[in-house]
Amino acid sequence: MAGLKYDSVYRYDISVKTDGPLRIGGIDTDDESVLVHPIDGYPYVQASSIAGAIRNYGEKININTNELFGQAMGENAVDSRIRVFDGIFGDSVKMELRPHVRINRKTGSASFATVKGTDKKSGQKFNTEYIGVGQTFVFSMYLYDDSTSSLKDDLEKCLSGIASGSIRFGGEKSCGAGVVVLNYVNRCKYNLRDEKELKAWLNEKECNKDDITNELIQKEPKGMAYNIVLIGKTEGGIQIKGLAENEFGEDAADSSSIKNINGDYIIPGSSLKGTIRSRMEMIAEYMELDLNVIDDIFGKVGDDGHAGNIYFKETIIGDAESVERIPRKHRLHIDKFTGGVINPFQEQNAAGNISIEIDVVDRNNPKRTLALLIMALRDMANGLVSLGNGYANGKGIVDVSRIEIVDVNAEKKASIIYDKNSGNKIDDEGKIINNVLKTLKGGESHNE
Repeated sequence: MAGLKYDSVYRYDISVKTDGPLRIGGIDTDDESVLVHPIDGYPYVQASSIAGAIRNYGEKININTNELFGQAMGENAVDSRIRVFDGIFGDSVKMELRPHVRINRKTGSASFATVKGTDKKSGQKFNTEYIGVGQTFVFSMYLYDDSTSSLKDDLEKCLSGIASGSIRFGGEKSCGAGVVVLNYVNRCKYNLRDEKELKAWLNEKECNKDDITNELIQKEPKGMAYNIVLIGKTEGGIQIKGLAENEFGEDAADSSSIKNINGDYIIPGSSLKGTIRSRMEMIAEYMELDLNVIDDIFGKVGDDGHAGNIYFKETIIGDAESVERIPRKHRLHIDKFTGGVINPFQEQNAAGNISIEIDVVDRNNPKRTLALLIMALRDMANGLVSLGNGYANGKGIVDVSRIEIVDVNAEKKASIIYDKNSGNKIDDEGKIINNVLKTLKGGESHNE
């Protein structure tokens, strides 16, 4: 910042709470670990990760992020006006360990990965560590401003993305990770033209803080195209297997649905994403669409990789107390060759009301994304798409009561209502559904 001119400094102290799992991967480690601070050994969120998430949102809402965050481009280089500090959890942060399976997208079967530093292949099943839901981390930012700029307003527009839920932190964002809720934002200003405040700044003394949380919350959220909520209940049991049970004894379940650190039975965003993607691929192929549309929606890795535009959230199944009272299901492992019993086992399935929430970001043909998503959710409502394992045994079917769709930019709503008594109906006065379905028929430009 040698050539940077500024006459005031704004300090922002920000506190957020995780509203889903948070994945901050470790460096040169296996899949299980999260990033921990090299000195105190506790998990933390790197300043670069925080700055990247905020900058990315600023770009979506057309803020001049180069002026705020800087640009390293030779003669066009611009010094950063922002300094971001690491996000700190403290020593009481709660962690989760969740099982995953690597899937080969071409074959649809379990895949294998190369172990780092060797030529060996690891198994398709692995565990991943997350920071659990409900954990709080705090971080600070400095803005080096001058009286003639609008940088403060631009930065606060970027920070409003945290308040609106448009900014997610860490990795696996599209799978439901990194969702946060804003606790507070405190702002203070050092006027460096004032001798007293200049001394306070140089001596790192506290300044008077203003709580601007409500200001940020009231700012209009941007960057999101559609919000979709599917409301219903499990028709029978549902099981997305968690890690091995810690209980022992005759009545202990051999397998149980996955739970978060609060003890809630959940459908992880990663599981929901995989199921919906598979159905949307099938629909796109049936309609003879260019299958690059799937890469637009779910993203692509590699040299020509890019982010997708669909984000899933974790879904809580019923309430934990009621699920715990569901009788365990007794089943048998059968030898496929002899027809004899190998061994009996017990399952702890989950059941109850669910509310599945999905966001579509305003990029990569959001209308076409919503059109394919509506068709996939319609198939789920008709019992053609199941969640978790055991479809052949009647598990994973959702009894859908309604699908709510919000066009964020146009402030319009639509509903698809499923009623076994009075029949199904569509409430679409704003013609959201009608308009997006045209994108699959060539009725409107796919670039909208």
